[in-house]
Amino acid sequence: MVRLNKPNPDCYLLAIKKLNLFLDEVLIIEDSDIGYQAAKASGANVFRVKNSKEVNLNNIKGILW
Repeated sequence: MVRLNKPNPDCYLLAIKKLNLFLDEVLIIEDSDIGYQAAKASGANVFRVKNSKEVNLNNIKGILW
């Protein structure tokens, strides 16, 4: 459980910790301003979308590779 909600990154940091991942192994996909702020503050890779059609390999491969 986290104490602070978005735009604080605690929810992302908790999930990353529980999954035993490193920040550079994580891609957070966000569609809201507050969520994007939280994702960026977490230090993980972030992909901002306007709608789900933007979530595809061609759009995100430059972020991870």
